[in-house]
Amino acid sequence: AVGETDTVKKMRESKHDTLLLKTIHRAANTDLLVAEQAAKWLEERLSGKDGHLPCVRNHQQLFPLVRALRGRRRLEEQLMILRAMRALCNNPQNRSMLIMAGAVEPLIDVLCGAKTESAQLAAYVVVDMTKVEGDLLANFNVSALAALLHTMKASPQPLVAAAAQGLGNLAASSSNRSHIMQLDGLKYMIALLGAQWTEDVRCAACQAIRALVVDDPIKYKTLEYGGVERIIELCEAIEPRVQLAAMWALVELAQNSRLKYNIAKHGGLRILCSAACSANEDVQASTYLHQPSLTCLQLACTPFVF
Repeated sequence: AVGETDTVKKMRESKHDTLLLKTIHRAANTDLLVAEQAAKWLEERLSGKDGHLPCVRNHQQLFPLVRALRGRRRLEEQLMILRAMRALCNNPQNRSMLIMAGAVEPLIDVLCGAKTESAQLAAYVVVDMTKVEGDLLANFNVSALAALLHTMKASPQPLVAAAAQGLGNLAASSSNRSHIMQLDGLKYMIALLGAQWTEDVRCAACQAIRALVVDDPIKYKTLEYGGVERIIELCEAIEPRVQLAAMWALVELAQNSRLKYNIAKHGGLRILCSAACSANEDVQASTYLHQPSLTCLQLACTPFVF
């Protein structure tokens, strides 16, 4: 391109994504435009559209990027670094590397900040980063969980949906489920099932509830807080996405025999049986439990436990 600097030319012609990463955190100190261009090219390379999903070789390579986010206060700088992090998260291995590099704490700081635009992008990065398995989820401590819950209280609805989705991903860890319950997270999730919330928010809340209620004590709390009745209502929502997300949550709840009476009382078993015979393959698939041979039709025929 005409007029581009040697740095930009070298960056554009390089086949190494690590050079783009270095340019982002170095140029941010002197030339924000160069850094933004690097972030843009990194997004294009890591979009996954051409199958180019490189891994960072080790988490130490990401230390400068994490430090850069921790030290940036200008909105433009925060957004540029967050875009780079989100691009990296297209590769599952990079998500783990970001967690190991200590990205959780500065991301939560941005999430709790006063800048809505960067907070929303940070929430999307958190959602992507929480799509990991195993012990890495423990890096999201109680403070991080509390920050996500706080975000759900008084934020724009897209940010609320992202925070709920992140908490749903984190609920894959039993210790995180315990912490979320201690923070009254289930009550917040049930509150997000109301009609005043967008389709994205209600979907995210249903998915989070489904992840939480794998434990029987949490199933009982869902009943106590009025969540079972609300989920049954959403199984007949107008929006197909909400309907399907609610169906998955109801199937998880229906695995507990003590809840069957309450589910039946509010029309839930009728809905499950209808779904098992649905022409919609996604809806029908949602009615299969963890054991492939056990459908909700069979579940409906098992005795109630009072």
